[in-house]
Amino acid sequence: MDLALGDGSILMLREDVDARMHVFCQDKSLDRTAIDVMRGAIKSTVTKTFAPRTSPRIEFNTPTCVIGVRGTEFSLEVKEEEGGFMTIVEVVSGEVCVRSKCDGRETVLQAGTTQVFK
Repeated sequence: MDLALGDGSILMLREDVDARMHVFCQDKSLDRTAIDVMRGAIKSTVTKTFAPRTSPRIEFNTPTCVIGVRGTEFSLEVKEEEGGFMTIVEVVSGEVCVRSKCDGRETVLQAGTTQVFK
C-alpha cells in the first residue's frame, strides 16, 4: 500500500508490515507524524522542508531504534530474530538520524549507507 501525505511525502508499505501512524497537528497544520513499526518493511520518500525545525517532521519508532526524518529517501525493515528484533536502515538520498533504544546513541546515516540496529 502507498500512503501519500499532504506535504507530498510518500510511504510505501509492504504487505507484511505491522505499523501504526500518529499525526500531531497544531494550529490546523500538520506538525509531526510518528509511525510505530513493529514488523515489516517501509520505503519512504519524505519531502524536504526548508522551514527551521527543532525536531523531525516524521519519526519512525521500531523495537530497536527511533529514526528522525526531515527530507530524504530511505527504507527500513524490522525483523524478529531469536532473542529480539533488528531494524535495517538503508538511506538512498539525504540523511536520517537514528537513536538506538539499546544505548541511546545517535547516528547520522548518509546516502548510500545501510546499518543494522539490534
